[in-house]
Amino acid sequence: MRNNIARLGIETLEQRDNPSGWSFWSDDPNWSFWNDNYVGAFLSGGAQGVVNIINGVQDAVIAIPNLVPTIYNVTAGNLGAPRMGYIPSPDWSRDLIYVGEPTHGLSKFVGGQGAFLLLTMGASSIGSASEVTHLTTAEAAAAIRAEGITRGTNGVFASTTVYSTYTANSVATLVPGLSGQVRITAQAASLFQPVKVVGPISAWTRIGAGAYYAPFTNINLATGTATPIGFWAQWPVLVDAGLGLGLQLGIQNEQGSLDW
Repeated sequence: MRNNIARLGIETLEQRDNPSGWSFWSDDPNWSFWNDNYVGAFLSGGAQGVVNIINGVQDAVIAIPNLVPTIYNVTAGNLGAPRMGYIPSPDWSRDLIYVGEPTHGLSKFVGGQGAFLLLTMGASSIGSASEVTHLTTAEAAAAIRAEGITRGTNGVFASTTVYSTYTANSVATLVPGLSGQVRITAQAASLFQPVKVVGPISAWTRIGAGAYYAPFTNINLATGTATPIGFWAQWPVLVDAGLGLGLQLGIQNEQGSLDW
């Protein structure tokens, strides 16, 4: 076990007062407080864990714009078109304090994802909209306007940001074929809350489309009455964190930077 505490200029009083390396902890001149003592190892390992978390949050943030090349590479890229590159996420925390950390990749990934989840969930769930737009196919939009009711087995999604082209809306929501729009206002709009950011996919839709979500079906657009769906029926929201983790793993693996 080794570390870079000395390289960072952090030494014990005994090391500074006694250049020979001897201290009351041990009479071995090659003995190191940070490497060969449980207290020192705990402190240096904890410090390495902190920088791993910070580096992991960086990875999660950079994974959001990397959605674009990921989607392109698994579609057009697999059909022979030139592949797009990814924005790199430097692994600057490796060996920063604890050299040769055996589970560095796992520590950085799990810690960073946990911190990213905690940092974004609270902020992304704040707010409400007086008016949102449900994006769907043209045929479904016509049926909703005629009946005045929108249904969704797994809840209903809507956006506060709508673009002038179908392509832009599909890119922002990650859903193809959104050629129809239904404006949801007043009482029905109060059922919608901001999509919680739990990974790169939900972060992308929040940033690009201002995504909102209502855990209801049979929403009456005139009265705002609706039927709540069960907790497990919200699986698209529940699995987003898992999809986001898988996406980040795939990006890191393709870049050759994934290791446990």
